Amino acid sequence: MYQFSMPNIQIGGANILNNPNQQSINGVSNQNGQVKIIGNYSYNLRHCLGEGAYGKVYEGVEKNTQQTVAIKKLDIRQFQNDNYLRNSIISEIEILKRFNHKNIVKFIDLITTQRSLYIITEFCKDKDLRFLIQNKRLTENQALHVLRDIVEGFKELVKHNVIHRDLKPANILINDQVFKIADFGFAKYVDYSSAQLLRSCVGSPLYMAPQILARKAYGLKSDIWSIGVIFHEMVYQDVPWKARDERELLNNIMRQPFKLRKNVKLQTISEEILRRTLVIEEKDRISWDELFKMFDQYDAQNRNIPNPFGPSISNKENAFPLKLGSAANIMQPATSNNNISQPNKQLKKSIFDNNNQAAQKVVVPATQNPINNANIKRQASLPTNNLVNGQIGVANNRQYEVKKIFMMINNNRQQVAFKHFVCVDLFSKIKKNTQFMNNQQLDYQKLILCIAASVKLDMQQLLIELNENENANKDLFSNAKELKALSQTIKKEQEFYKVFVDEFLQYIRNANYIEQLKNDKEVSFIFQKDASLNEFTDQDKQRVDDFISSLGNKVSKEILSSIKNIIGNKQSSQELEQYRPYIVSAEYILDVIENKKKHQKGQEVFFDQLHLQKSEHSCVKVHLDKVNNKISIFGFNLLP
Repeated sequence: MYQFSMPNIQIGGANILNNPNQQSINGVSNQNGQVKIIGNYSYNLRHCLGEGAYGKVYEGVEKNTQQTVAIKKLDIRQFQNDNYLRNSIISEIEILKRFNHKNIVKFIDLITTQRSLYIITEFCKDKDLRFLIQNKRLTENQALHVLRDIVEGFKELVKHNVIHRDLKPANILINDQVFKIADFGFAKYVDYSSAQLLRSCVGSPLYMAPQILARKAYGLKSDIWSIGVIFHEMVYQDVPWKARDERELLNNIMRQPFKLRKNVKLQTISEEILRRTLVIEEKDRISWDELFKMFDQYDAQNRNIPNPFGPSISNKENAFPLKLGSAANIMQPATSNNNISQPNKQLKKSIFDNNNQAAQKVVVPATQNPINNANIKRQASLPTNNLVNGQIGVANNRQYEVKKIFMMINNNRQQVAFKHFVCVDLFSKIKKNTQFMNNQQLDYQKLILCIAASVKLDMQQLLIELNENENANKDLFSNAKELKALSQTIKKEQEFYKVFVDEFLQYIRNANYIEQLKNDKEVSFIFQKDASLNEFTDQDKQRVDDFISSLGNKVSKEILSSIKNIIGNKQSSQELEQYRPYIVSAEYILDVIENKKKHQKGQEVFFDQLHLQKSEHSCVKVHLDKVNNKISIFGFNLLP
């Protein structure tokens, strides 16, 4: 069984997420317990700006400068075993700390204690765009002013190859009439130069591009669609499409393409923004460069026009309803309180209500102080006439069993999900990566095919394991919401994996590779057998693993060798940086091979660290050398 722990990350010289013993940052409080001090910051428990399942946001003060800050306090125990959530928080921090731009919420500091993680960001006192839209009818010029700020922020994001993926009014904060992009929990670094495609279904449905709703590949322009929906909501006081669920929303979009409203007269630039951002086909949607140029021209023409909001945006007497960012919005669980949670009473009936934060991901229960077997036996053997103690013993025993089953199944699920992620990464870069190698034998395509087959086989085994546990523990599965959610998630992910296989097979058909692969002596058996019918023998499964190892080493070797030869003595960081995504692909291939070896030996695998390591290197050449050293573990010391 795999074990997971919080990763070590260096931010501003401080080790985060695994740093319980730093005496200088241990939280202390004043006599009445209302004012808390954490490092150089203090906050009053009465000044809570917002809260979610995993923590709260407070208005705080930096004690040396007296600067007002937002302090997001997260309970580490709530997500220490949830790999996806932890990665989301890490991603948010890593992305935030890169930027110092007026239209992006500024990261200030990060502090950890044994129980809590504190993310300190700039304080935005004028609420968010959602509040503004709900409480004020914006003029067209005001809407353009807001959109200009958002686009200015995206200039910086696009320059650094970041896609946001959860753009919505609630994630646009306001401070002194400046609109700032916030909540980077779903954000991701992408390879803009090669039009990398993504497939993860994340974000808020009302603002999702149709490709995401349809679970199809999407790329750089998904955020542009979200910008169009937000602008539509500002100028028309409503979103362009509504529905009761995602499927109905997608159908409405496909059946009713966007049209301007005849009863509302808009400026030419506003009409053009709406027409060109709300285009269903991503390839036909306006590009970022065109959108940036459009607003540059708008700024030049309106340079002398005063701020359309005047001296004040909002009533500053009101409490500021700050969102909790990734800690709450990414995986706000429908159940959350201690280990087995209570329903979120604020959820709306429809997932398309703007304020709904219902989760679509599994939340791993906290595993603090797990009960050992001796303690379980002791509790179970309590006298039956001691009703209270007997109830506690039964509850503890049940809780332990839930955790044990959850961790066993979810650990295997994460292994499958990682391999699927690598499949998607390799497929999205197939054109460029194959240029780095001699691919006449279709080794790259065969590698993807083998990893995808491994995912399918592992998922089939996982479903069997899940079914056996459900049948053997019907009472636990019917009452434990964590296990119900996990079961539903696994079955939903199986559909995602099927979609990927279908898309990949369609690709090799369109490229006229299908016959060559079906007749290939190494991989032909994959086409001849059906995993869902248990036609794969143990020997077949071992063949798949062996081919992943041999093909993976070969493909990685060719990609890295070619990049090493190409970059030569190049020194420009901009020149070198374009090759990093392909070094990352090679590294992910090696991760799949290494993970299998560790699994066979019963060693731990830290999936969050595998992702994090890909962004830790400031120098491309250093990154290349590191991956070369990793390859040498398998006996291929490739590069001098």
